[in-house]
Amino acid sequence: NIVHCVLVGNKLDLEDLRVVEKDQALKELKKMQKSFPNLKFISYIETSALNNTNVESSFTDLTKEFLKYKGITI
Repeated sequence: NIVHCVLVGNKLDLEDLRVVEKDQALKELKKMQKSFPNLKFISYIETSALNNTNVESSFTDLTKEFLKYKGITI
């Protein structure tokens, strides 16, 4: 079974308090992929729930990829 994954970094509106840089997050994801070969990374997206930046996109990206994997076109 394939596990579809979207890595979501939250709190984009608090950039000055960032703890994990994008490059670091992607490196960690690559390590995870080596440990879990059935993990299919779709995208990395940074969001802000406070100002609604990319919140919906994170869900639609994952849903579209899953439907594509199942052979369903929208």
